[in-house]
Amino acid sequence: MDGITFQKLRDIEARFAEVEAAMADPAIAQDPHAYQKLARESKEARTVVERYRAYKEALQELAKVEEMARADARYGPLYAAYAAKPIPDLVNDPKALQMGQRLFANNCAQCHGSDARGGVGFPNLTDVAWLWGGSPEAIRTTIAEGRLGIMPPWGPVLGQQGVKDAAHYVMSLSGLAADSIRVARGRPLYEKNCVACHGPEGKGNQALGAPNLTDKTWLFSASEPVIIETISKGRNGVMPAHKNLLSPEKIHLLTGYVYSLSQDQ
Repeated sequence: MDGITFQKLRDIEARFAEVEAAMADPAIAQDPHAYQKLARESKEARTVVERYRAYKEALQELAKVEEMARADARYGPLYAAYAAKPIPDLVNDPKALQMGQRLFANNCAQCHGSDARGGVGFPNLTDVAWLWGGSPEAIRTTIAEGRLGIMPPWGPVLGQQGVKDAAHYVMSLSGLAADSIRVARGRPLYEKNCVACHGPEGKGNQALGAPNLTDKTWLFSASEPVIIETISKGRNGVMPAHKNLLSPEKIHLLTGYVYSLSQDQ
């Protein structure tokens, strides 16, 4: 960076922090000459510091790219060998599952948990309640392309009492305790507004990512207040695409691992 050493840059960064702290001192603020002098020094230091930080970030990113390139060179042939195997065959290959588990830990566990059982708003991958389908092809598409699940807000359409009536009807579909009067009032509201996505029986639609409302699996909660909130305010669920982060071979192994998680259910 124009002949400036890293030590010099670190010194400037430290001085910049000192100047910023000094400018916040009320006593300095009351001395126009001192304040203007610090302001000029701060401006000059900020320019250098911002360049320095950008340079550090670029170096860190380059290091990551180089590390990934080394890993790909080392493990690429192994990934390629597994890429030729059908997903169901990977389920019975302990080494393939171990590699898939590592990929999961590095790329998926922060949302779905280290045990893949998910959390509030993040699906459990160990059961059979799939939003977008649990076939190898559907799982691969989900990982590679990502998913966007949208539940529109119905509060403005149904009103407060209508939302509550619809919520009790939804609760009744999965056997939850519900007010029979509200269930009766909620059914026509469901049939008019919800059938298009969740189906006439409430069993959902995997082509749309619309959940099955008749099972015991709830992405957010089975409590009345949360169901009312979901209907009233809607939900937006995003599964990010990984096709630009992981190679097709890695996605294949990861698909095999995720597919294996629900095969004992």
